[in-house]
Amino acid sequence: MLTIREIRSVTYYGHRLAFLIMEGWMPDEVDHEDLNRSNNAWANIRPATRAEQNRNRPVQSRNKLGIKGVSFEYGRYRAKIRVDGRSMNLGSFTTEQAAIEAYATASRRHHGEFGRAS
Repeated sequence: MLTIREIRSVTYYGHRLAFLIMEGWMPDEVDHEDLNRSNNAWANIRPATRAEQNRNRPVQSRNKLGIKGVSFEYGRYRAKIRVDGRSMNLGSFTTEQAAIEAYATASRRHHGEFGRAS
């Protein structure tokens, strides 16, 4: 496992050093696909922008349902997604599963490989 290293009084993160060693360049941002920041396996890290990293975030702890992009309002399940800084309403559904599927479809479409539906 790679950790934080100090070279000539400059601190580098292990996942950024892995890119330097493997690719010959060091990206400003590195995303861990499985969200485990200590898993610096080459298959798990990829260069990313800050926006792409945010798309790969897990469901937030304050989310009452524990389902990313889905809330319960007025007796129905509402699905929403953020795209380019704007909130998009995906619809209101009678079942939780239908709202989950709507978010997952939109996430794949708008966020591509960085989309995380759960």
